Amino acid sequence: MPFYKHFFAGGFDSVRGFSNNTLGPRSTPATTDPDQDPEAFGGNILVTGSTELLFPMPFVKDSRSFETGFFLDAGNVFETDCSATSRECSKFDAGELRYSVGFSVTWLSGFGPLSVSLASALNEGQFEDTEFFQFSFGTSF
Repeated sequence: MPFYKHFFAGGFDSVRGFSNNTLGPRSTPATTDPDQDPEAFGGNILVTGSTELLFPMPFVKDSRSFETGFFLDAGNVFETDCSATSRECSKFDAGELRYSVGFSVTWLSGFGPLSVSLASALNEGQFEDTEFFQFSFGTSF
């Protein structure tokens, strides 16, 4: 499958606490790469889920334009289109799901929603990048 048709996960819109598009199958690093850090190239199966406990913004009289909550995110990307000689294959394995927990605040401004999250990745892999602070401006679909 061409790279532009692959699914990616990690980041504010999928599994918060992980850097954008860093989850899932990885390339084999080039021998000339000094840090030998393989890059995520996506896959043909995307599994993500989230649950949030939302509550009113404390200490704010008119909290209609604010949304606060605690969340648990889970997900990963898998590649099942593997040939017999493929070195990088990542068939679905529930044990490979990545989890994060955290706190989020969304302000429904006149220009669109502005969201901030503080997240902690619970089980990051060896080459997966994490981010404690993430933000998003605008809507997501």
